[in-house]
Amino acid sequence: MMQVGYGILSWDGSERRSNRYGAVVLDGQDYHCSSTVEVRLDPEAVAALESKRVRLWAVVVEARESGHIGDMFLKIKPSKPEVGEVIELGVGVFRAEPAPWGGLTQVVLVPGDGRKELWIDPRALYRGHDQTVELHAELTEAPFSEVPVLDQAEADGCLSTGETDGSLQTKGVPEGTPFKIFPEFRRIGDGLFEADGIPQYGKRFNVLVDDPDGFVTLPAPKGSGKAGSN
Repeated sequence: MMQVGYGILSWDGSERRSNRYGAVVLDGQDYHCSSTVEVRLDPEAVAALESKRVRLWAVVVEARESGHIGDMFLKIKPSKPEVGEVIELGVGVFRAEPAPWGGLTQVVLVPGDGRKELWIDPRALYRGHDQTVELHAELTEAPFSEVPVLDQAEADGCLSTGETDGSLQTKGVPEGTPFKIFPEFRRIGDGLFEADGIPQYGKRFNVLVDDPDGFVTLPAPKGSGKAGSN
């Protein structure tokens, strides 16, 4: 068994948006930057584990409420663990690479079946999000973690968080690709219209994505190919 590092458990937003959920980061602050810790990562442990099959888990050292809303498309919300709780992240091939932000390193856990999504069970991730943890790993010959069975939304696209700032959560929209969201308007008479106010939690919006093969509307109607493509 090796202690890989110490810090506040997090991951890049692209993991949620792509539904990969394959990497974790030990950060120095929580989601709302209200707590800070000194991040430690053991380079010798990282080098020894690289490209090996490992069991990966986190031990909660300091617990707090997560500042994240969770994954609305998977219907998962963060939950606060107990100090000392062990959060199993799974069995996969260990890989370390630069995180997309902060000059940090992210630890990737690659599954053995070649799947593109849900490498780590997001229910475990949201149990550990924003918690100060020790990240541990051990070499293993145990079977790779299977894909978790989750209650997923019917389609990718865009959902309202219901917050007063009008924030939205997307899933399946290609990273770095321009897209547009269609507001809704109501006729109020005399040729006048008004836009909806703050949409309720979970309200779905159509998203127009600038795809190389033509503009694509998400979500696509059931039984169709690329809706709105040209």
